Amino acid sequence: MRRQDVSLLVIGAGPAGLAAATSAAQSGKSVCLIDDNPLPGGQIWRQGSASQSSDQAKSWFARTQAHNLTLINQARVIAALDQQTLLVESAHETLTLHYERLILTTGARERFLPFPGWTLPGIMGVGGLQALAKGDPADQGQTSRHCRKRPLASCRRIVPQV
Repeated sequence: MRRQDVSLLVIGAGPAGLAAATSAAQSGKSVCLIDDNPLPGGQIWRQGSASQSSDQAKSWFARTQAHNLTLINQARVIAALDQQTLLVESAHETLTLHYERLILTTGARERFLPFPGWTLPGIMGVGGLQALAKGDPADQGQTSRHCRKRPLASCRRIVPQV
């Protein structure tokens, strides 16, 4: 089992994790960034740097690649071995990460409030709809209905811009 020592360990490679890791790497710290997804970007930029149209996303990916930081994708923390050491399992290996500082940027979660029929097949929240639109190339160009709950419920047709 490999051991890696870093000044800063950032868990979560979404926008906040990319910003934290890049800022620390700019100051000369040894930084390791881990995430459980196949590519960095979190839920908002889930397809990685190659498919981004947002200037902000492109900028953060470029800054991340320009600095010497270790990125471990498809990795999960399995256990805390001691005060500053975590056992991490990736798609390729199991390793221990010893750190001086830890930043958790685990992202947001959708707060889905129940309504009549919310458990029926095909009903999903905005976060699920976004994941579907960004993650399923087979649905490109397909039309879907998006309904949101407001005082006056609105429903509109959207075509995913994947």
